[in-house]
Amino acid sequence: MTKRKRRILLFIDNCKAHFNFTALKNITVKFLPPNKTSKLQPLDQGIIRSFKVGYRAQIVRRLMDSIGEGKSYASINILQSMRMADYAWRNVTETTIKNCFIKAGFSVNKTSSETEEVDSIKNSIGEGEINPEHWASIQKDHNTNISFEDFLAL
Repeated sequence: MTKRKRRILLFIDNCKAHFNFTALKNITVKFLPPNKTSKLQPLDQGIIRSFKVGYRAQIVRRLMDSIGEGKSYASINILQSMRMADYAWRNVTETTIKNCFIKAGFSVNKTSSETEEVDSIKNSIGEGEINPEHWASIQKDHNTNISFEDFLAL
């Protein structure tokens, strides 16, 4: 991070187990207000729920496979459990994570250049219907890398 000159803002709760972050360079730590983490923590706004749903779906799938094989139970070892957790986490979508951050009160302020770029694109395409297939040519025409989803979200 230091080599890339990136600066990071890290929000954490007031758990006593968190260590002293003063030695970290390029990282600014801000603590969430006491007794507010359930409302302000993105994980509590749906990320954990999405993960658990995916993990439980893996368990049910494993159970159904066992029943299909004529077994009355499904044994799951630690490695299988870890693989199911990995699969569940990889299926928590970027949209879910983004929406949970927004629900927790975090938002991204667009820079003025991004806003001008988006306005330019909107003006040039008019009110016609756009779909993702046409987006590549629009990106090329306007020399931009804004994704179709980000454009629609504006």
